Amino acid sequence: MSLNLINTKIVLKKHPNPSVTEDLFELKTEELKELKDGEFLINVKYVSIDPAMRGWISDVRNYSEPVAIDGSMRSLGVGKIISSKDKDFNENEYVVGWLGWQKYAVVSKSAIQIKINPNEVPLSANLGALGLNGITAFAGLVDICKPKTNETIVVTTAAGSVGSAVGQIAPNGVDYFFDNVGGEQFDAVMENLNINARVVICGTIGMTSYPIPNGPRINRTLLVKRAKIEGLLVLDYFDRYQEIYDQLAQWFKDGKLKNKEDISDGLPKAPASLVKILNGLNLGKQLVKI
Repeated sequence: MSLNLINTKIVLKKHPNPSVTEDLFELKTEELKELKDGEFLINVKYVSIDPAMRGWISDVRNYSEPVAIDGSMRSLGVGKIISSKDKDFNENEYVVGWLGWQKYAVVSKSAIQIKINPNEVPLSANLGALGLNGITAFAGLVDICKPKTNETIVVTTAAGSVGSAVGQIAPNGVDYFFDNVGGEQFDAVMENLNINARVVICGTIGMTSYPIPNGPRINRTLLVKRAKIEGLLVLDYFDRYQEIYDQLAQWFKDGKLKNKEDISDGLPKAPASLVKILNGLNLGKQLVKI
């Protein structure tokens, strides 16, 4: 028996070589099958477009398994549950989770990050300042950097979704470097660190993932400035998602946290939106409205 619904989704047809282009992806349709016990069906409203996707579609394993050829493109999304065989997830509830580039998502609870109230904040904000980008910014700045008043912060890609959130969360500036880029910008900032500075590596969008560039060239700077450098992977903070979300949501409702968005209309626009963000052409958190 089927659900009598036709799903539209985007699958990965080939890996980048080396550039990310629209022709790496293909739009497909399929009939949805009956739900199994523990599964529920989500009508996806928005999907997230993130720089990390460049690594997800590579044929080289990174911090997560690569998206499989002919597999649905991985992404976070927000949507409404329209059918459920899980007692903890009910029809008409809204959730954020790994829904993928598709109109409908059949998932189990392991794919879900959080339930959200669609009436408290704009639905799309749950994928931006209140989503993985905001969680990342909070984790790196508040949890790792532990900022103090009257210190200075440098944030690369401060116009992007993570960088802009970091800049807003910083209380009066901090004496830390929150890097999303790598490459020449990273080198330049390293030469201007203060003593006891803290460096958080959140992304390397300005560098090729493979082959790995020669380096490092920062050992002497870290020695002289007695600085610390630490990598940040937001997956390590998923057990605190609700806690951090609640704080971000309060700041958002108080007007202390803004959420600039760049929204494309229609699932077929997702590949072009990814190319757009990787070329630095977006003006805010890149989303696709389904």
